[in-house]
Amino acid sequence: RILPKVVLDTTTFTKKESTSIYKFIETMESDLGWSWFIPILRTLLITGGRIDEVVNMKVDDLDMDDWKWKFAGKGLKTRTMPIQDEILQGELKKMMLDEDGLLINKKYVFHKSFYRKSPSGLRGYKKGQYSHYLDYDKPYSLSGVRKKFKKMIRYLKLNDKLSVHSCRRYYITKLLKQTGGDVPLVAQAVGHSQWDVVRLYCKNVIDENTSLITAY
Repeated sequence: RILPKVVLDTTTFTKKESTSIYKFIETMESDLGWSWFIPILRTLLITGGRIDEVVNMKVDDLDMDDWKWKFAGKGLKTRTMPIQDEILQGELKKMMLDEDGLLINKKYVFHKSFYRKSPSGLRGYKKGQYSHYLDYDKPYSLSGVRKKFKKMIRYLKLNDKLSVHSCRRYYITKLLKQTGGDVPLVAQAVGHSQWDVVRLYCKNVIDENTSLITAY
């Protein structure tokens, strides 16, 4: 019996969609309902990390002196990811340091901390009031992040087929453009042991008129 060939989906954000998402980040980063999700979303977009790698990022894995993230990726292979974006660096610092600049005693960078709109009509709660949930010992659930991403996609009225993994596809496509199509380098950066997987993304960055890979 011949098994059907698995076709890898390499579609990602269009330029218009990525612009909408980054504008959303700027607009909602202080919103009580979205503020917990924004740093995770930015990390997904900027590092190209898998959702489980990002959500379970550990404080001990992040070197804030050299801004390198060292962690066990897929297949338990150790990867080192540089974090050069200064805005993301600032967001990660806020997640890890207290008001005195000391490390918070916790395991995960993205500990559970979010605001929930209190039910209206209950005694002791005002209409529109938010309650704060905080747990230093637990990370966010993968399903919770996925649901929040879908909520953002629908709020922005983007392609409903987009998922959290689209952030990784976006990163791979962008990195291929920036490196002029250096497949081995990109494969190493994103933790793919097989170059053929990354090579499939090249179709997304070929200019139809010139057949050249061009950067943004």
